[in-house]
Amino acid sequence: MSQNLKRIRGAAALYPDTYEEAPWGDLVVKVRKKIFVFLGTGKEQDGLSLSLKLPRSAVDALKNDWATPTAYGMGKHGWVSMSFGPSDEIPWELLMDWLDESFRAVAPKTLVKTLPDHGPPAPSKAAAPKPAAARDLAVLLIGDDPLRLQRSAKGLALGGVAAHAVALGEEALDAAGEGAPDVVVLDACRNAKDALKLAGELSAVTMGCRMLVVGLRDLKTERMVSAELPGVETSREAPGAPKIVAMILE
Repeated sequence: MSQNLKRIRGAAALYPDTYEEAPWGDLVVKVRKKIFVFLGTGKEQDGLSLSLKLPRSAVDALKNDWATPTAYGMGKHGWVSMSFGPSDEIPWELLMDWLDESFRAVAPKTLVKTLPDHGPPAPSKAAAPKPAAARDLAVLLIGDDPLRLQRSAKGLALGGVAAHAVALGEEALDAAGEGAPDVVVLDACRNAKDALKLAGELSAVTMGCRMLVVGLRDLKTERMVSAELPGVETSREAPGAPKIVAMILE
């Protein structure tokens, strides 16, 4: 499966009440039983093919040579199919905007009202992790800044990692214990001491789980964390940075 496909799957998984199916051998992502993105067979090794419902952006999207109206008459209803070859440059920011448009066009209005003005929702303190749809890994992202968590989750999704986010504190311990994640990414941000304490507690409830403490302020703090928790991987990078994606995928 191509890394490009994994990126789209990761981004789609950030939206509420979504799940994957393969009804005709083709992979689709649904919200409340309605498809909002077609992703092909999922067997592609390179490139990317997808279809999105774009009631506002279809006309502009179709100006590109890699976009065509979706077959079977779906193009008349705003569906656009896009295909990129292995060497093509993929406009990721644009695709993320269109994925957001497609979700909002298909999802129930009551669900759309729970979203921010643009993009997937900010993580809830009560959010519990579930297996990441984008990968074979279940990744739990923990931090104390909801906006930073949202941006970090989007950054990880662009790298092909669908992380489920939860606030720093007792909720994180419950989520880790119930979700049995493969990887925990703990954003120290402004609370290195609190993050360090939580990392120790998480180690006790997630035996065998990889733990990354990231967003550390400086080298001194990073060394402190490494000294107190020898088995924990550390980084001063923000949790949504490409380097963190690479660490998760190692």
